[in-house]
Amino acid sequence: MNADDYPLLSIAQNEQGVVLLDFLINEDGSIADVKVAKSSGYARLDGAAVDASRQRWRFDPVRVGGRPVSCRATVGVNWILNWTAEQLAELGFTIVRMTASDYPPGSLARGEQGTSLIMAQIDSTGRVVNATTAQASGFADLDAAAIAAARSGRWPVVPPQVSGKPASAMIGFVVVWSPSGK
Repeated sequence: MNADDYPLLSIAQNEQGVVLLDFLINEDGSIADVKVAKSSGYARLDGAAVDASRQRWRFDPVRVGGRPVSCRATVGVNWILNWTAEQLAELGFTIVRMTASDYPPGSLARGEQGTSLIMAQIDSTGRVVNATTAQASGFADLDAAAIAAARSGRWPVVPPQVSGKPASAMIGFVVVWSPSGK
């Protein structure tokens, strides 16, 4: 799977797991009859795995007596949220680098650093109406400060356009906590 196969709402809700897909490999290497043999526990992840497999997977067919034959196969798709800030930026997330002056009281003295992935719901004006931690930095104070910054409107957001009109949406902020800002 590619990183862009991960459903954005699944990222926002920190959904992770393994889905087992059972399918038929046709004589030409294409696949058909894709079924979820074991769910990840999240319908969105299961569906994304089925969709991606149908769209892109190809196999070398099994050969019997030199002739290709169809056969069934099972493959596990592992959905894990452990991306770097750069990988998330490639998916369209906004990277925000915090500096020493942005730290909550005590966090800097404790040497806390990390990355908070914040998912924010915006209205059609670009105002953040809700925000939550999708991937924690490992430090509750840093995550809370990142959510507070998103909710305060510190990072201006331009809402997407649908049929030429501003629309509400979910957006992601990758908040990198480093005293040096790097």
